[in-house]
Amino acid sequence: MKVVFRTDANREIGLGHLMRCLALAQSFERHHVETEFWVKDSTVRHCRERHDWVSKIKVIPSFSCDKEETKWVRAELTGNPAVGCLVIDGYQFSSFYRANLSALQIPLILFDDNNSSGDLHADIVINSAQDTSKLGYDLENKNVKQLLGADFRVLREEFNFRPDVPWHMRHGLTISLGGADINNYSLMLLRAISKLDSAIPIRLVTGGAYAHVEQLQQYLLKIANPVQHIHNCQDIADVFSHSKLVIAAAGSTQYELLACATPAILLCVADNQKLTAELAKQQGWCEVYNADENAIDIVAQKARQMLSEDDKLLEKHHVAEQLGNVNGAANAVSEILDYL
Repeated sequence: MKVVFRTDANREIGLGHLMRCLALAQSFERHHVETEFWVKDSTVRHCRERHDWVSKIKVIPSFSCDKEETKWVRAELTGNPAVGCLVIDGYQFSSFYRANLSALQIPLILFDDNNSSGDLHADIVINSAQDTSKLGYDLENKNVKQLLGADFRVLREEFNFRPDVPWHMRHGLTISLGGADINNYSLMLLRAISKLDSAIPIRLVTGGAYAHVEQLQQYLLKIANPVQHIHNCQDIADVFSHSKLVIAAAGSTQYELLACATPAILLCVADNQKLTAELAKQQGWCEVYNADENAIDIVAQKARQMLSEDDKLLEKHHVAEQLGNVNGAANAVSEILDYL
């Protein structure tokens, strides 16, 4: 049996959808299930740059509309009896897109975040948010198998083998604002923090789709803070596990931080991240801000304050220790295989 993934990654949409599909694919491969990614040409380099990549890759043709692409996908699936299910992840895959694929006899699995794109037209939905009761899955999609909540936080294999770093060995601040960071908040934060305190050691992580590397490197020549810049990081679990505080984009990264028991400041860079980020704040291990230029100085000041209050940071660390879960991908695969 083969599991096919349809997703993409680029500078506009970031790498998050690709990374959680990779996490699920890694778990399928551990169960000796073959996986294959069907992606656009612009996505291929982000796949091949990963040292933990496990799947075959098929480049799909360029299409002008959903109707053309779904026609191609249907033809490929119909002619491939080995395919056991199709997994799709991305906001570009509309209800119309899903409906065109649901008529096939191949189960459709959907990664979803907000249940806000109409009828799921899926057999299984995966949503790792802490509280999905407010999203109405039971009302609108009663026949869909629901893999919801903390038990289905789909994380890559590296988080199963993250180092268990004691608090006294964690140091400094890490900034990690996603695979693309379109608005270049990384550089804005670096500037704001360096103006407040030139002694704070910083790890700055930029993703494979980050387009501002040259501008960032020019600034790093001028900054007084000790800064380690890691571009296209391949071992983020190790980085998070050695950090006292992380400023990160909200979204799936918050579950990675929980797995590493690392206190955080989460920046909501999209409206669909606000609900889960606020729930995380209520748990007591992180702070949350909306990402915009006006918030940068406030976030920098908050980071400096938190780093100066080690006892309070340690409390957040202990809260996070109780909430981390690295078994979500295995749990999801087990449920999917049972369904199939």
